[in-house]
Amino acid sequence: MSSSIPTPSGSADVPTNRRRAPRPTVFPAGRLGTKAFCRVAGIGRTSFLTKYRPDPKYIELFDIKLDALGRLNMSERAAQRYAHQRAGGRPPHGNAGRSPQRKCPHCSEKIHPRRKRCPHCGRAVKDENPDAGRAPA
Repeated sequence: MSSSIPTPSGSADVPTNRRRAPRPTVFPAGRLGTKAFCRVAGIGRTSFLTKYRPDPKYIELFDIKLDALGRLNMSERAAQRYAHQRAGGRPPHGNAGRSPQRKCPHCSEKIHPRRKRCPHCGRAVKDENPDAGRAPA
C-alpha cells in the first residue's frame, strides 16, 4: 500500500509516490546530448551507441565527453561536419520527395514529364523537345 497524507478537509487522500517530471538537460554552449546530436548528424541512436560510441576514432572525431552525472555530450560543430560529410559535401537537393512536373497543354493539369497521354483529359501530349529521342544524323 502507498502511504497517503490526509488533506485539510480529511475526506480525500493524496498519494505521496508521484513521480516528478524530469528537468530538461542543459549542456554547455556548443555541446549536444545524444538525441540532439543524432538528429543533427543524421545517425540513428542505436547505431550511434553500438557503432560510433565504442570506437576511439569517433570518440575523438565527435569530441565525446561525459559530464559529472555521466551523461554523454558531443560537439555540435562535429555533428554538422559529419552530416555534411555523409551528404558527400553537397547540400541537400531541393526536390526531395517530389517528382518533376509539367503542365498538360490541353487541360493545364500537372503531369509527369515522360507521360505520353494526360491522365486527366486523356489527350496525347507532345514532347517539348521532339529531337530528344532521335539519334544524330
